[in-house]
Amino acid sequence: MNRLKEIREKRNISQRELARRTNITSAQISRYESGQKLTEESIRQIVIALDTSADYLLGLIDDEEKK
Repeated sequence: MNRLKEIREKRNISQRELARRTNITSAQISRYESGQKLTEESIRQIVIALDTSADYLLGLIDDEEKK
């Protein structure tokens, strides 16, 4: 499963709500969850909105607690 989708669903946040929190369209969130590469700015906005780390979001670490 895509890490972005995994984190978003774990926090019970819809794509639409994440889009609202990040000023990224819900269509773009869907594309990211389908594997499109995230931009640096999108990463910054998403990690803030989901209260996670870029390393965890990008799959560089497997333990979210190490943020």
